[in-house]
Amino acid sequence: MDFILTFVYSICLEPLFIISAIFLFNVITREVNYPFIDEIFHVPQCQWYCQQYFSYWDPKITTPPGLYYLGYGFSSLVRLIDGDDSYCSLNQLRSLNYIGGVYILPLVLKLCGRYPAYQFPIANLISFPLLTLYFSLFYTDSWSTILVVSSLVVGLEGYNLLSAILGLLSITFRQTNVVWNGLILAILLDRKIYKNYTGNIIQDGILFVKAFFNNFMFLTLPFVINFIAFLVFLVHNNWSITFGDKENHAVGFHAVQLFYCSTFMCLFSAPIWLSPKFIKNYCRSFFISPFKVFILFLQFAIIYGCIQFFTVVHPFLLSDNRHYTFYIWRKIINRSAYTRFYLIPIYHFSLYTVLKLMKLSGQNSITSENLSFSPITIICYFICCCATIIPSPLFETRYYILPFLLWRLMIRPVNDPLISKLEFFKKYNSVIRLVLEYFLFNAVNFFVFYMFLNYTFEWENEPSAIQRIIW
Repeated sequence: MDFILTFVYSICLEPLFIISAIFLFNVITREVNYPFIDEIFHVPQCQWYCQQYFSYWDPKITTPPGLYYLGYGFSSLVRLIDGDDSYCSLNQLRSLNYIGGVYILPLVLKLCGRYPAYQFPIANLISFPLLTLYFSLFYTDSWSTILVVSSLVVGLEGYNLLSAILGLLSITFRQTNVVWNGLILAILLDRKIYKNYTGNIIQDGILFVKAFFNNFMFLTLPFVINFIAFLVFLVHNNWSITFGDKENHAVGFHAVQLFYCSTFMCLFSAPIWLSPKFIKNYCRSFFISPFKVFILFLQFAIIYGCIQFFTVVHPFLLSDNRHYTFYIWRKIINRSAYTRFYLIPIYHFSLYTVLKLMKLSGQNSITSENLSFSPITIICYFICCCATIIPSPLFETRYYILPFLLWRLMIRPVNDPLISKLEFFKKYNSVIRLVLEYFLFNAVNFFVFYMFLNYTFEWENEPSAIQRIIW
């Protein structure tokens, strides 16, 4: 099995993705040769840094300056090699994200060599549709993701201090990464004590808290320093998490984000879990007794309440038709006065799927050679997801990149074959599911890139600017 997977991914699918990424980057460089959407803020800001005007700050930028320092360093290095011709140009800055996403991220994952390949096939992760387009644009998402995943991977390899340093760097790209620093610390602590777990969540929680202090100097302290540094930033920034444009990014309680996120995760992971047995198990979990039906309707009622009272409709969602969320909101979620409530069963099934896959993964024994969810990690992951996405008023799919990827790193395909009556599907269940996941991701990527490059339009108030659709 491992040989087949190694052949399929290393010899076939990874090179196929890299060739496609090179082609698409060149096409975007040629066709979209102007700053697009957030690039109109990021590119000029980085170019100020390239001119060593580090005191200048565009008040519309909400994220920290990590991307601009990295862009300055990268452009300076290229200038030493190639000269000044393209110093800090749009294409050069975009190539920084391209190199990071297509070469650095896979390299980081390959360094995590002690874990089975079928757990997180690299070609699948780097072709995740919500992320891939940003390999060709100068956005914060690529390097934010690279640094968080790198922090986790090197931590699993035992380099705790380096893990914390990478975690701190990730916060300079996206403030909410401080939350993922917390999850990484929880995972690393969890793996210190997995042999001592009793199965009692209270006792295991006490063990986890003790591990926090017992490993304080060599594991916990570096991450605590990250949290203290972030707290200092909050105090200095008048307790606001954003740098600029604070009126459009005020923290709130947008509980429905959890349902949006889980739905995307459920859809993109369908090749991993989809089977008649999985769906039957869902039905059996809630329809085998009157009490179970009561619990189901109680959960439906909670979701209904969240939709009714904690749906935030940001002005950007209603006005900016350059994002898929604009169309998802208009055509699906808010198509009529009641449509959003029709989605309650889908939200419920999505949450069930996300949690069930974590539970199934955790049922496999956690060892130093096996990365999976324990009950403690599941709780920490759920808390971190809520802390990251619920405060945001924007329905923004980029916020779901790290929740998905960190989750996907620790789940594996279900054991049930897609077609149980065929021996081929039983024998190569994992391979089939992972290959289908790869082709699902890249089918979505093909659609997204095709629309981005070929469907253009203009706004009445900006008749000379070409608009396109991205995530």
